[in-house]
Amino acid sequence: FLHRGGKRGFPREGTHSECKKVARGFSEGSVMAENTQKGRADAAETLEVLFEMANLLNTGLDKQSLSICIELIENGVNPEALAAVVKELRREAAALRQAESEAATARAMGLATRS
Repeated sequence: FLHRGGKRGFPREGTHSECKKVARGFSEGSVMAENTQKGRADAAETLEVLFEMANLLNTGLDKQSLSICIELIENGVNPEALAAVVKELRREAAALRQAESEAATARAMGLATRS
């Protein structure tokens, strides 16, 4: 999926269609079936390595989220813009959790003072 010749280690043009062929599989011949299996194994290994790197960098991404991000980048999404969106979604989720926690605390205090 990733090509060393790509900009900043990101996929080069045309890589996505090649990966789709591998993921989709071939219906003709055992050699092509072996290539498909190898391609799937390579894709799984690549995802595993990227997941390990993501964990080392404390990204907080699970495998599914990382896989979605990779696919978005392969489809031409700007990696910096994607990172900004992920950060903003995390900030909004944290703010919602905080508001829910404060509301629950206020409800609990209101119930405790009535007793």
